[in-house]
Amino acid sequence: MPFCEELGAAAGSPFVRDMMIVKFQREVDVLLLDEAELRKKAKGIRSRVAERDMVLGELQHLMAFDSTLQSISELSKIKSCNPKI
Repeated sequence: MPFCEELGAAAGSPFVRDMMIVKFQREVDVLLLDEAELRKKAKGIRSRVAERDMVLGELQHLMAFDSTLQSISELSKIKSCNPKI
């Protein structure tokens, strides 16, 4: 069993520990970048939803022309089909 003992000693070595710390830190850095990108996309989506809601609200206050009603209907369909957008 000298191989197992040697492997156990290597696993507990400061060099392996330092290598694992660096590896895990790189993984954390990548995950933080991914999180930042997702937050940026989510902010853009929330902004577009707010803009669409504002447009829908303005359209509902206009005089009811056929084209206006059709626009409201179409925008409402888009919103209901894509609730995350």
